[in-house]
Amino acid sequence: MAVPRQIKIMLLFTLVGPPIAAIPFALILTTEGLGLGILAIVLSYPIGVIPTVIAGALFIMISRWLLNKRWFLSKQKAFFLGAICGAVGVLFLFILFNFLMYDSRSKTSFYNIYIPVVLLGFMSGGICGVLSLRHLDEKIASMEELKDLTQ
Repeated sequence: MAVPRQIKIMLLFTLVGPPIAAIPFALILTTEGLGLGILAIVLSYPIGVIPTVIAGALFIMISRWLLNKRWFLSKQKAFFLGAICGAVGVLFLFILFNFLMYDSRSKTSFYNIYIPVVLLGFMSGGICGVLSLRHLDEKIASMEELKDLTQ
């Protein structure tokens, strides 16, 4: 039984996205000890599953709409689309945490990490977008056939 391409793309975003975003943190923490770097990778899943599911769903919806309009998604376009979706997923997580915080001091320290974490979501979503290109249309055997269909 074949797995639908939307599920494959969603699993790709969910399984690959959090560790990609956690790699910079893991590299920094490895200087203090190897266990801390591994811990950063392991903890990336419970923290990053919500943004990656949102990013994957957005990527599927927008890429399906673009393919219905007969737009060809190159690697650069898929990276940019995935990056925007990843940043939106992280922004949703920030909005959620912002509502949960009541103390103003914790909010200011929270805003200090805002831009770097959104950039990590941007990077992670972009990489997942490029990796999911081959799952967008499995009926097409090669990129040349896709180019012929979109012209």
